[in-house]
Amino acid sequence: MVDQHAGVAAPPAAARPRLVGVDVARGVAVIGMLVAHLGADKTDTTGASARWMWIFDGRSAALFAVLAGVGLGLLTANAPNHTRRTLRVQIALRAVLVCALGLVLMTVGSPVAVILPTYGVLFVLALPLLWSRTRTLWVGTAAALLFGTLVVASLRQVLTSQTGPTIDTYLVGELVTGYYPAVAYCGYLLAGLALSRLPLSRRDVQAGLVFAGCGTAALAYGSGAALASSASSDTGLWPGVLLAIRPHAASPFAMGGALGVAVAILGLCLLLARWHWGLITSYPLAATGTMPLTAYTGQIVVIALLGPDSVQSPASNWPLAALSTGTIAISMMWHRRLGRGPLERLVNIRLHHPRSREPR
Repeated sequence: MVDQHAGVAAPPAAARPRLVGVDVARGVAVIGMLVAHLGADKTDTTGASARWMWIFDGRSAALFAVLAGVGLGLLTANAPNHTRRTLRVQIALRAVLVCALGLVLMTVGSPVAVILPTYGVLFVLALPLLWSRTRTLWVGTAAALLFGTLVVASLRQVLTSQTGPTIDTYLVGELVTGYYPAVAYCGYLLAGLALSRLPLSRRDVQAGLVFAGCGTAALAYGSGAALASSASSDTGLWPGVLLAIRPHAASPFAMGGALGVAVAILGLCLLLARWHWGLITSYPLAATGTMPLTAYTGQIVVIALLGPDSVQSPASNWPLAALSTGTIAISMMWHRRLGRGPLERLVNIRLHHPRSREPR
């Protein structure tokens, strides 16, 4: 979520920047989180036309985490050995700032779980692997999605029934039992790191991401559903937890499916930004994607002001429409005039790369 650069998304009149599709994908994630939080389809009060909103639950968070890995990979790519220690310190400092902001947001009374503390933990967990081989990153992704989810599911059963992290249970919550458990979510970030090693500006690679992502999602969700329907007994963990494909289930199948969706969306956004009209039409999302930390923080504060009913039993989708429109409009105006978002500027203070390389 933490934007690593300024000026990636440009107004339509400007020269086409490199990999603007990454910012478009971030914008999709920002709006997707809003839909997941405020979408009224969960209450059956808006009719069948809104029933599609469930697809954003859990998958927007996965997309954010994958894109965080992509951003870290682009930031650290080809860094000389003598700069790597400095980069690790910079990323660690950024993690502290993101965690601190997350803790502050947890005190404003918002009824949604705040993902920022988990992001900070993920940045720290990634430090030893920033320059690992691509194969190692994929092995780490598989291990987190398989064994990390097993640890999360088991300890949730043993330790607590609370899935929403609080300040009192911060360490345990963010690592294991929280709504966004870092032990499992690090698989998303490692996948993003691995994806950043690909030549993402190539059309065939972008199309490959779409097909691979769709295939992974279909395989994961389909396998989980098939195995769950054929299971002969329910022991609590099996099949109810470990085979679940519902959002935030923290099962290998749910997280594998969400990873596939995130990869496919990244590929689609990169393809969209290849064409002039695609670049123009996606600019509102791209501008939002240049300041995801600011946009997300604003979401949490506004939702806190709206109250618990806005999330738990929304009466309509008007608040969602208003907040989405406002987020995009403010992001566009800010980006055209000032570039990087205010919170993005804050967390990047004194964190510039020695080579002054801005990732795309």
